[in-house]
Amino acid sequence: MVPANSVNLAFISQFVEMPFDMVFTEQYSVRAAQIAVYHFLGIPSERLTTLHHYEKDPRVLAKAALTMLR
Repeated sequence: MVPANSVNLAFISQFVEMPFDMVFTEQYSVRAAQIAVYHFLGIPSERLTTLHHYEKDPRVLAKAALTMLR
């Protein structure tokens, strides 16, 4: 989100890549902006909104498999 050595420039929304996250979701856009703002304000990254990894939830995977086999 924030280029190396940048003091006032950051990229947000679908214009950045974050590891282990899906582009074009509302959560993705909010988190990208949040990372940039927290960086410039000096807020520790531990306070960022946590990511939800639904792809690892067995219930979600089971529902996806059932939907796929309809």
